[in-house]
Amino acid sequence: MSIGQGSGITQRTSGTTGAVVYKGTLDASGGVYPSSPSNGDYYIVSVAGTISGTYYSVGDWAIYNGASWERLESGDDIFHTDIAAEISALTDKATPVDADVVLGENSAASPTAFTKIKITWAHIKATLKTYFDGIYQAIGNYIGAADDGLSAPAKAGNNGKVLGLVAGALQWVSAGGGKLTIANKSSNYPIVVGDTGKVLVDTAGITFTLPVIAAGDVGTEVILVKNNAGTTMVQANTGQHIADSNSAGTIYDSQASETYAALVLVAISTTQWIIVGMDGTWTTT
Repeated sequence: MSIGQGSGITQRTSGTTGAVVYKGTLDASGGVYPSSPSNGDYYIVSVAGTISGTYYSVGDWAIYNGASWERLESGDDIFHTDIAAEISALTDKATPVDADVVLGENSAASPTAFTKIKITWAHIKATLKTYFDGIYQAIGNYIGAADDGLSAPAKAGNNGKVLGLVAGALQWVSAGGGKLTIANKSSNYPIVVGDTGKVLVDTAGITFTLPVIAAGDVGTEVILVKNNAGTTMVQANTGQHIADSNSAGTIYDSQASETYAALVLVAISTTQWIIVGMDGTWTTT
């Protein structure tokens, strides 16, 4: 079956063959197709509505193809023979401006569902911005604000350092490859996670105690130097191992001649420290 204006025939339906017969107008708001249709019967919709899940606008055609009803949209578009080709032939605009318009179909009940609408590029941008602002953090400066949740050391700032997670809070720590801070120790010293980025120097033969490592502290690095003729000892915390040491074991260098021994440890889990560098004679227990 083909339709057109006057005797012009420009578009075919999917299943109707033979002549079409105009049967009158159809009030689609009632939600019911005409009864006992014959192949080729068609009605022009006078009142919009939905019938069997198909929405009809005023002016649409409801055509019976012998087995089911089909909708032909009203307006000039029913005389288009190849809409895809027409769209493909349009000029592409790489940089749309706010006043540019795209065509769409309204899915909401207001003002009228399933009717054509125009959407400006300005409205598309505004809608996308609102959507993405709701799922991504906006660009801005979040250090130093009163309610930013950062610790006091992080708010203070420190040139030459970077923000790192220390004991579950953001702190300024030395960046890798930069200048390290030397910290001389002459009495037994409990190491803290914040000592990452420092070189702890034993000048008197003392014991260093490793810190408790939380899940967020894994990766903490400890750099130790033995700068004395006595014994430099490192004591693991409860449940921790240093390389192959016992639980809560130790590692030490007691060589009097090794006054410039060094040891670098890294926490690879909450309970395990590994040796990533050393100079001298170190023994685990």
